[in-house]
Formats: sequence, structure tokens, C-alpha cells
Amino acid sequence: VLTELPPKTRSEVNVDLKGDAIRQYRAAEANTLAYFAENGSGGDTANHLSQITTLKRLAGEGKVEAACEWIDTFLDSTDRKLVVFAHHVSVVDAIAAQYGGLRVAGKDTAETRQAAVDSFQTDPSKRVIVLNMKAGGVGLTLTAASDVLFVEQGWTPGEHDQAEDRCHRIGQEDNVAAWYLLANG
Repeated sequence: VLTELPPKTRSEVNVDLKGDAIRQYRAAEANTLAYFAENGSGGDTANHLSQITTLKRLAGEGKVEAACEWIDTFLDSTDRKLVVFAHHVSVVDAIAAQYGGLRVAGKDTAETRQAAVDSFQTDPSKRVIVLNMKAGGVGLTLTAASDVLFVEQGWTPGEHDQAEDRCHRIGQEDNVAAWYLLANG
């Protein structure tokens, strides 16, 4: 609709889960496969979702180290700002703690969210903000950045589009690059 916006690109960044993270994930994966083998696709939908959600959380938590390495490389190689999205608050908090604590998550008040956004938008020393996709993926303007990193995947492509568009909106003068951190295997 807004043809005057600069282009938006998406790229995948493949990483490996390491050490304890991969062991925890593989154990949960084996439990999940055993659960589905025993219960099939019928039965308790809430329990099915719980099994999958555990895998998503463990994958996200397992990517925190790789995400921080990627963010460090990004910050060392450019003077641009970066918006980081994650799904689970544990991942948001772990990454935000490494980069000055600027974050937006569901438990934050509207005033706290806006203060974080204002700080990111106006303070040149605040180069990273970490947001939960649900709480920070809509209604915010983060055009001080033109780079977006997704550490975790949301449930729908629309969540990603909305989150990317926090940077790709009126007022953005640069191309927007969205990076998707995906765990191998």
C-alpha cells in the first residue's frame, strides 16, 4: 500500500544448539515423539500444544548464546541499531541483560514500554532493544533501526510481518533487513 517505503529483505542465519541446550532439546524431543507415538493426533489438544511449546522454548533458550554472538558481530561491524524479537520472556530477558536491558514484554506497563521505545528511538548509545513478539510486535514505531533479528519463530507468518513492520513504516529511510536465526536440525 505504501509504495514509497524502501525495500524489505529477509535472510536466514543457521546456528547450532550446543552443550546442555542441545541435550535438553533432544531429551524433550524424544519425550514429545514418544507422547505422539502413544497418543496419536487425537486426544488432548492442549497437551499436544504444551509438548510443542516446550520444544519451542528450549530451542529459543538454546539460541541465546548464538544470538548474542550474532548481535556482537553486528554491533562491531556497523554503527546501526538493531531490533531483536523473541517469543518467550526468558529469551527476551536473557538477551536484553547482555545489551543494556532495553526490552518490551507483556508484563511491562504501557508507560514502561513507551519509555523503552523512546529511549531506543532518541538515544544514540541505545543500539539494541529486545521485544516479545506479542507485546512489541504491533503498535510501536522503531524506525531508528533498519535491522531486525528474530531469535525465535512466532506461530504465524503474520506475527513476523507485523514485527518487521515496527521498523518498516512511514519515516523509515533505509532498506529494512530481517534476519531469522534458525537452529540446525
